[in-house]
Amino acid sequence: MKPILHVAVLALLTVLSFVSSKSQTTYSKEEESMAQFVNNGLAFALKYDSLERLGPVLDSCRRFLTKYPNSFVKPNVFSYMLEMTALISNDKKPIYELIDSVLRYDRMPTTKMRIGELLIERDIDSRLGKTFLENAFPHLSVTYHRYKTHLLLARVAINEGLFATAKDHLTSALSLDSTRLDGWYEYLGYSQLSEQPNEASYILRKISEINNKQLSQYIEYVSGNPYVGKSVSHLNLRDLDSNLVSFGIFENKVIVLQLFNFWCGTPEKQFPALKHLIKEFPGVAFVFLNAGETSEELRMRYFTKSSSQFLKDQTIVFPDTSAIRLFGGVFQMGEILLVDKQGKIRFSFPGMTKNLEQMIRKRLLELLREY
Repeated sequence: MKPILHVAVLALLTVLSFVSSKSQTTYSKEEESMAQFVNNGLAFALKYDSLERLGPVLDSCRRFLTKYPNSFVKPNVFSYMLEMTALISNDKKPIYELIDSVLRYDRMPTTKMRIGELLIERDIDSRLGKTFLENAFPHLSVTYHRYKTHLLLARVAINEGLFATAKDHLTSALSLDSTRLDGWYEYLGYSQLSEQPNEASYILRKISEINNKQLSQYIEYVSGNPYVGKSVSHLNLRDLDSNLVSFGIFENKVIVLQLFNFWCGTPEKQFPALKHLIKEFPGVAFVFLNAGETSEELRMRYFTKSSSQFLKDQTIVFPDTSAIRLFGGVFQMGEILLVDKQGKIRFSFPGMTKNLEQMIRKRLLELLREY
């Protein structure tokens, strides 16, 4: 290397080193805690989708970024703030600013897809959302991402009155994956809007076929559920008032045990079926095991909601180490377990499925006839 060029390179490296030191990424215990906070951010945002709840959290994110302007978790915080802001506001200015901040650190196709999805599904700016999706699509490698993008673009096309374009996107989505109900329901909506009754009839038949197949798969899964055969008789769990509830008191009673929290949307979908069954089977013990909220939070926030108000009159308990061991350290939220009179789990109904109430009723009648 020539001497003059060598000196120039050294000077450049010195400048770059100085600039880098000025904006060196920081890492600390507080920032590490923030990383955990943002990892749970989306679930938190979906749970508290109100300005009253999310406003203070957004303020805490801003304070964090002021204190740690070069934090290693900064990109995640911006993404988190965008998700929350899109949930509680249609004000485009802060949303656009957050989009710019997110893209400054992450221009991955999946990130652009997610931004487009937010703009369309939250009815913020469908045209800009379409631009993001079209930009991301050629670079998306995961089949589901391409499938989802087609559905979103079809929705935009329908809103713009471009029915031929919408149909192209819908058929492309279903050619990628014809097993998902959301795609067929989107196609059904299109066929009804475009007044194509024959096509709608065909789609309804496909939806019925998928529902029947999913029901068969569900029943097969239930029969092999790992919880089945385990005993709950040894459990002694604390209730809302910190009183000990011994499952031994349910001896010779059939138990319906729901694993629930409000971070997951599935349990609330199961509540109507459980409310009907509670009235129908007064001799059955209904117990709700909550992993995710505190007693105060349940009373102050959820017992006042019409959908979950019935819980205040039910037996609600919280897990301890014995419960965690029983369920293998993982609580499958939205799982409904039927326990026989000897305290053994006999049936499990995970998630929400068609005819859930009828399926539980049938098994309850079987258990009540035993012994």
